[in-house]
Amino acid sequence: MPSRLEQHPGLLLHDITRLFRHSFGTQLRDLGLSEPQWRVLGTVNRLPGMDQTQLAVLLGIGKAPLGKLVDRLEHEGLLQRYPDPDDRRTNRLRLTASAQPLANTMRERHLQYQKYYLAELDLPTRQVLEETLLTIYTNLAGDNQDRQILPSTESLSIIQLISA
Repeated sequence: MPSRLEQHPGLLLHDITRLFRHSFGTQLRDLGLSEPQWRVLGTVNRLPGMDQTQLAVLLGIGKAPLGKLVDRLEHEGLLQRYPDPDDRRTNRLRLTASAQPLANTMRERHLQYQKYYLAELDLPTRQVLEETLLTIYTNLAGDNQDRQILPSTESLSIIQLISA
């Protein structure tokens, strides 16, 4: 009999991502951030300098809704657009100095949360998990029409591979 993973690997990864976002979102509830907000701020903090198109592809958010979200975060003084030195039509994104304490808190909580969700995995198992997720990411990115926009695997952690 085939394993559940062989029958439904995409569904399992989807459910893990959904559970991660919900559970980690509760860890950030007191910060007053919605899931889209903490995902944008966390991603821009990890990968500063990306443009909105790259961010939309990475997070799986439409360009128009992301634009409104970036407008709101910019208005709140958490995110800044700045011109791309190589292409004046493009704006890049970075956190503002006032957003850095919030980003640091999010990162600290993620590191604590990581201890929770990886607690039962020894180091060799974690390494196999990371290699497996990197392979899946690379395979999917290779088929993605936006593959040039996706970040390299070197810049992604295990959970980012399934929950960007």
